Amino acid sequence: MASFTTVSLRIDFNQELEVVPARCLSENGSIFELLACPGLAEGAAAGDVVMVAHDGSFSVVRRAGNVAIHAIASPEVDADVMEVAFKRELTRVGGRLDGGIGGIRVYCVSATVGFPAIEAACSAALASCPGAQWMYANVYELGTQTPLPWVLAYS
Repeated sequence: MASFTTVSLRIDFNQELEVVPARCLSENGSIFELLACPGLAEGAAAGDVVMVAHDGSFSVVRRAGNVAIHAIASPEVDADVMEVAFKRELTRVGGRLDGGIGGIRVYCVSATVGFPAIEAACSAALASCPGAQWMYANVYELGTQTPLPWVLAYS
């Protein structure tokens, strides 16, 4: 019964929504498998199954084991140069570019490659574009440095 569509996810705790490609898994339209990592709605990655409320708030029902990475260009960094650097390094560990807008690029990497390999790839990318930054988007509890429980299986 799965159908390809998009789903609108609430960005943190405000009223803005982000549209993400997804596959609907339920007849009532509340359960979705994400087909790409969100760029602004933190807490989920491609392959995760999420339950979405009418207001766009969501909870992850099942983790796919993918890590969402946001690369952010500062004003002095060319976003296209940053994209090339991160894409080059993250594809070496099996990652892919899922999208982006403006100075933000979103990448997806399987956690099975290990966090040290992901961090080494991101550090290598930063060497090509000083001033850029990167962050995990689904590894820590929102607003903290406390790893989410699913992360411990890959640490």
